[in-house]
Amino acid sequence: MMRGDSMPMPDEKTIVDAYTYLLGRMLVIRQEHMDKKGDGFAYNAIKYNRLGSADFVNPNLDVAYLEAWIVVDADTPALLEVPPIMGRYYTAQLLDEWGEVIVNINDRTFPSKPCGKFALVAPRSRAKTPDDAGRIVLHSHKAKMLSRVELKDDPDGAVKLQQAFTLRSLGTPEIEAPPAEALQPEQPFTPADGVRRLLRSQPTGRQGVELGSIGRRWRLRSAVPLLRPGETAVREDLAAAGHQEDLGRPMP
Repeated sequence: MMRGDSMPMPDEKTIVDAYTYLLGRMLVIRQEHMDKKGDGFAYNAIKYNRLGSADFVNPNLDVAYLEAWIVVDADTPALLEVPPIMGRYYTAQLLDEWGEVIVNINDRTFPSKPCGKFALVAPRSRAKTPDDAGRIVLHSHKAKMLSRVELKDDPDGAVKLQQAFTLRSLGTPEIEAPPAEALQPEQPFTPADGVRRLLRSQPTGRQGVELGSIGRRWRLRSAVPLLRPGETAVREDLAAAGHQEDLGRPMP
């Protein structure tokens, strides 16, 4: 079946994928707004949650939580330091602005560098970072850190390790405000929700990393007319993502 604009009607799976694709971004935007309302909130500053106080849907009460919103720009990395932790589970999980995991820093995934300094940099950034820091490229200029340290039979020891995580900016990055808080996942998608603005609010992260081919990305974005920003916006997104070689191709 064809729509009036001669584009094939998407199948049910593509429509569901398109909804999920957009919903992930909306949930992250809502979380950022909620976190910003917390006492003492600041970007590039760790919030050390008290034991048993994590405000999550399904908190794990066997761990000490810490969290932070990370902001970088082309000239300004952030520096995360993970303390040496032996004999207990831990991880420093970084999530991008679509809720996708960028990396988990722990002794299983980083056996050659399970702790120490990690420089968090923007995509394509050439900013200088400390020589003794591992370099982790974020998917965009923001990321959410959610870290955990196992309590085991020593909660006091876990809290000391929790407090030993540090995060700071290596300068003064430009901080872009999240899209309007009116974008709520519970509401139906209508033009008033600013769907186009939402799609373009962070084009390079999940689209380039998770969605695969340009053709699939185009199908997802055009699955529902309200979600399709048009060829001009897609080409701008490609340019922002560094895909200059694709700009001369006709869109599928």
